[in-house]
Amino acid sequence: MLGYGGGLISGDVIELNIKVKKNAKLLVTSLSTSKAFKAISGRKSTVLRTNAKIGKGGLLFLAPQPLQCFGNSVLTKETHIILEGGLDSRNEKDDPSLLLVDWYTGGRKNLDGGLWQLDSFHTTTTVSYSTSRSLFVQTDESIEEDGNAISGVSCEQVFQDATRLSGGKGLKHRMRDYNIICMVVLMGPKVKEVASTFMQQYASGRTYDDGGQDHSFGTNPLKKMDFNTGEDMYRVVDEGPHVSCGTFHSCKEGRCRQEGVVVRIAATTLDVVGKSKAHMSIQHYYWMYRSNRLIIHFSLMRGIANFLSKHIGTLDGQLSHDPFL
Repeated sequence: MLGYGGGLISGDVIELNIKVKKNAKLLVTSLSTSKAFKAISGRKSTVLRTNAKIGKGGLLFLAPQPLQCFGNSVLTKETHIILEGGLDSRNEKDDPSLLLVDWYTGGRKNLDGGLWQLDSFHTTTTVSYSTSRSLFVQTDESIEEDGNAISGVSCEQVFQDATRLSGGKGLKHRMRDYNIICMVVLMGPKVKEVASTFMQQYASGRTYDDGGQDHSFGTNPLKKMDFNTGEDMYRVVDEGPHVSCGTFHSCKEGRCRQEGVVVRIAATTLDVVGKSKAHMSIQHYYWMYRSNRLIIHFSLMRGIANFLSKHIGTLDGQLSHDPFL
């Protein structure tokens, strides 16, 4: 996807409709972050809406770059995924597969009064099963494909995630030093091995090691994170991100076969996988010379991207391109 000009302003409504046909594979990414600017009084909020349907045996790898919510922005983001057939098929290989990366940043550290100064950010993600020939969830306006109107779809929801943030001192205090929040959803046979790896490493107390070794009681153990709730989030080595991983059952009419996996990542520092400046390219040094703020933002995303590249990459060669490189 190309960028939305210089950024998103009040009243912008962007709707992306995706259809992955039977046994097809589609990677959707973007050239840069989607930037939401300060809301304009009297105008409606900014809306980003993605509707997707994945056919039997298909794979959708939805991994655009993060949303960047600038100070006083008002943004609503909706992502609705429909899995066609799924549990109706007799062969598990015919099930649709999904790998979704949904991440956002707190804005600009050195502008707008600092991070997490947005007015309002609301993001909703749903995953549903359907056997209907209809394509997209119903919206306020009709959607057309190949000249034919597409109606609302009858489906059964198996996953929903929603976050609502309000900026200012309260949000800044609660977010602490975390600059990027990321959620990864994995479902289906084509992402099963990657999902299993996440569960093995981050649903237990194992140590993440950049060299690929498991030192369960090594010098850099995963540290359980206590946010006064006892949630199971584990710290990647050194100053890396906190990672949490869990499963959810995707059932339809009492029948269960697929098991979805949700990974949550919260990043605090620039080089979240222990990368030093020695690993930076000539281009990185160039941009550091041109703009200190720009390289700080790029480095922050680069660290998270390295983490996702190591664990997801091309899905063991299923795709020819690694979107996180």
